[in-house]
Amino acid sequence: MLRRVNQRKNGKPALTERLRQQRRNEMSQRRRQKRDSILNEKRKLGLDKCPPILISILNNSGDSVEKLLDSIRDCDSDLTIDQTLCGFISLSVPRFKVRLQILTPSDNLFTNLDAVKVADVLLILHPSDADEGYSLSDNPILSCIYNHCLPTTMHVVCDTIKDIKRKQRLKKILQRAIDEKFADEKLHLLSSPSDALQLLQLITNCKKRRVLLRAHRSLILAESFHYDSSTKSMRIQGYVRCNPLDVNRLIHIPGWDDYQISSIKILDDPRPINKANHQKQGVKECQIIKPDPMKQESLERENAPDPMEGEQTWPTPEELAASASQSQKKLVRVPKGTSEYQAAWIVDDKEEEEAEEHDSSGSESESDEDNLNEISLEPLTVGSEDGSDNESKIDNDEEYETLTITEGGEDTTNYDEKMDAEEDEKQLMKFREARENEMFPDEIDTPQDVPARVRFARYRGLKSFIHSPWDPKENLPSDYSRIFQFENFVHTRKKLIKDMKNNENGVAPGNYVEITLDQVPQEVWQSYDDKTNGILVLVSLLPHEHKMSVLNVAINRTGDLEEPIKSKDQLIFHLGFRRFKASPIFSQHTNGDKFKFERYLPKDGSVVATFFGPITYPPAACLIFKETNDGSHKMIGNGSLLDVNPDRVVIKRIRVSGHPFKIVKKGAVVRYMFFNRDDIKWFKPIELRSKYGRHGHIREPLGTHGHMKCIFDRPLTANDTVLMNLYKRIFPKWSFEPKVTCPSTVRLMDTESV
Repeated sequence: MLRRVNQRKNGKPALTERLRQQRRNEMSQRRRQKRDSILNEKRKLGLDKCPPILISILNNSGDSVEKLLDSIRDCDSDLTIDQTLCGFISLSVPRFKVRLQILTPSDNLFTNLDAVKVADVLLILHPSDADEGYSLSDNPILSCIYNHCLPTTMHVVCDTIKDIKRKQRLKKILQRAIDEKFADEKLHLLSSPSDALQLLQLITNCKKRRVLLRAHRSLILAESFHYDSSTKSMRIQGYVRCNPLDVNRLIHIPGWDDYQISSIKILDDPRPINKANHQKQGVKECQIIKPDPMKQESLERENAPDPMEGEQTWPTPEELAASASQSQKKLVRVPKGTSEYQAAWIVDDKEEEEAEEHDSSGSESESDEDNLNEISLEPLTVGSEDGSDNESKIDNDEEYETLTITEGGEDTTNYDEKMDAEEDEKQLMKFREARENEMFPDEIDTPQDVPARVRFARYRGLKSFIHSPWDPKENLPSDYSRIFQFENFVHTRKKLIKDMKNNENGVAPGNYVEITLDQVPQEVWQSYDDKTNGILVLVSLLPHEHKMSVLNVAINRTGDLEEPIKSKDQLIFHLGFRRFKASPIFSQHTNGDKFKFERYLPKDGSVVATFFGPITYPPAACLIFKETNDGSHKMIGNGSLLDVNPDRVVIKRIRVSGHPFKIVKKGAVVRYMFFNRDDIKWFKPIELRSKYGRHGHIREPLGTHGHMKCIFDRPLTANDTVLMNLYKRIFPKWSFEPKVTCPSTVRLMDTESV
């Protein structure tokens, strides 16, 4: 027995040693695999048969960039420099066996964002005369880049100071400013050619940050482009980056539209690192790739609706024309200075939207343009035609004070002065409404000149906002017949990414190609002028990304912006590689199948913006701007794409309020909620609530002036308020505009223009 125990003790250390050695081998293999993967990622940039390392310079110094470029040119005698037609510089460094391209975008938002989205390294140039108040947060373009698409960053200052104490003080000031936004990043001083050479070596060997925005898309930075006005085709030359380029996919030009590829010509590399070896190999024949008509993506953006497919009868053109003329006659009061075109546009798109913002005055609107053809299936519904007619009679008083009419105003001398006065009055109205909505959320007063059963005909009562069902396909507006919907969006995205990884077709990254795009407007070519240093970037779209659907973006309000932003205000979105205008509706970012509508963008917390737009696959960062009267863009929030889902049910709540008149135990007589006997009978099935948590029901009306007897679960107090919650679904309106004008300046919240 004693011998067996000794055998176990002698065998245990041997077994432990084998397990320890096995773990060491596994850890060594993991380190080797990780090191090989990092080296493979580094080898994908800068070398032969690989795209050059792309460097974008953000000038935060206020001086010219030429001092930095001269330092780079003089750092190595073997350095080969080539100035491309599009304004950026190509470098070939034989010492490091690497190629680089340097972008110096102009000081506007769009050019810098386009450059950063395709760049591998962002080089931030700091001033050499910075004082104690220097901060990177003061640069609005850098703040937009930081929140949208941030590649690997490096910080440089061209140091010409000879005094050691002044140099150390400058370095401390700049390093303190860098640490505010970029932790654990160092400042690089360029005071000699050796410092510039060391910077190039650091750029070559540093680990590049993985940008999720371009993880599954192909990119091309145009080095030269030509336009053929006879065929409306545009030929662009450049290196394929990031992922293989499929000829059957669509190409998106940021700020413009999507275009089909006519052909891809694989050209010989114009700037090899080792020219001697390249000449020995000889010039390769140009390979031309044509798209397959059966596999090529279509330019069809919207679905062609079938008039006979819905439950309701589709109106004839004569009926549509008659309804349009009637709607124009309903709304005749518009702000001074509004043109006829603007007045007609406001009538069609914002007639009921603006009335919704005056709930407190008893003029709650029925819906927006998307809800004009709704027929509620709840027992609260009466004839929709009567409801619409009565609404139009009461919604023409003061609703147009909150309309946004600053776009495309008439260019006259006196018009701007009048617009300033009206804009101030509208902003004051917005502040009052936002403050009232914050103090009394969703509360409105019942109108006395219109029956409540007609005024709130489209609303319904819910036993529970969370658990009560609401069919997402019920009473959809006609715009929903123009969009596309995924059966399972998450599954479709995963399948597309998997197919792309397994697809070996397409032009591999690193090839120098010439792409021919069809049906390109001439203004696209004219906008990228060499003198303006425009940066033309081509983005390969994934399948279905050209089609329209309903996008849901989770956003956060940034900064201390005091101006209220309400739902259906026109905003500018930078979503992924796209930028466009849309009028979103806001809703709470919660769990469940129904989401409460937010009249204004809240100051704290996350909110979901829902709007019509082209399909985009996440991850995709988003920036939101608001255009001001002077043409500048003010950033109001940032976020990311949540999903593409037209079935998101956004529910608007209104609260009709009443006050207890007589209280007897659990019973009470409530007045001022309704003003006639028939309305009380109509809304009798809906549950009542109070601000102090009481629940009750209407028992019977008293008299003919709106008094009613109610019973509650607990006695009311004299200072309590009785509320009735009514709900209806809100839809976004079709306001997508793909073209956005470049802003004159960019503002961060309520700061001054830069």
